[in-house]
Amino acid sequence: LLLLVELFCLGGLMYDGFMDTCDGVFSARDREKMLEIMKDSHVGANAVLGLAVLLIFKTALYVSLDGRFLTFALLLAFTVTRSLMVVYIVGYPYPRANGIGKMFKEYSQKWYMVVALLFSCVLSLYLGWLYCYAFLITLVLANIITKFLQNKLGGLTGDTYGFLTETGFVIYLLGVCFLNKFLS
Repeated sequence: LLLLVELFCLGGLMYDGFMDTCDGVFSARDREKMLEIMKDSHVGANAVLGLAVLLIFKTALYVSLDGRFLTFALLLAFTVTRSLMVVYIVGYPYPRANGIGKMFKEYSQKWYMVVALLFSCVLSLYLGWLYCYAFLITLVLANIITKFLQNKLGGLTGDTYGFLTETGFVIYLLGVCFLNKFLS
């Protein structure tokens, strides 16, 4: 039900970016071909496999999270990953001459990053140390994945924003699950 609620409330834009990135980046092609594959509206095998793994991870995490932490974990997972998306847009180059992501990049300002990260930090601190640690884990691992994508593609695209948001969501929930087991 949580997956359905997410889909109905938020739509499939992040999933589309996740799938397009899986198709392009894991195609073992050169940079230009990867970007071309990501622009293509057709869905390939890597996208289907990636989405299946993502949904299995999300389902397993929803079931694994203790009910006392689930509500706040979901609230913060959405908040943190959307705050990090501001960092991706503002802080990393855009590799294409045009596209929806370029529009976001052109009209962004550095202080947006500060506000977004500060909001996530304050909310995490307010809700407890468990969420602060999960935020830090997500920040570090998302940065590693972001650098990988930047090296592969020459920057970040709108599709990679969706990919990073979805993977960050899973990383955050994994962090909460892991920390909950070992800190309690």
